[in-house]
Amino acid sequence: MDKGFRYGGDEFTIILLEAGLKQAESIVQCILDALRDEGEAMLSIGLVEFKPEYDARQMVSLADGAMYRSKNSGGDRITAYGI
Repeated sequence: MDKGFRYGGDEFTIILLEAGLKQAESIVQCILDALRDEGEAMLSIGLVEFKPEYDARQMVSLADGAMYRSKNSGGDRITAYGI
């Protein structure tokens, strides 16, 4: 089951248990497009795909780093770790 959580003041995380990176990109693109249609907010998204060698802390750190790359590149975009 997918889950969403608030992570920090204005940060959220969505865990897509059954989605690979391509499917996750498609899902978050829909979220980004919906917010753009509302015209009220910008969204900087960082994605990371689970690898068995990552622990939870690494996953969060990698996703957070990708999100900050999105934010520092002007925001309102998706950045996937490792791509």
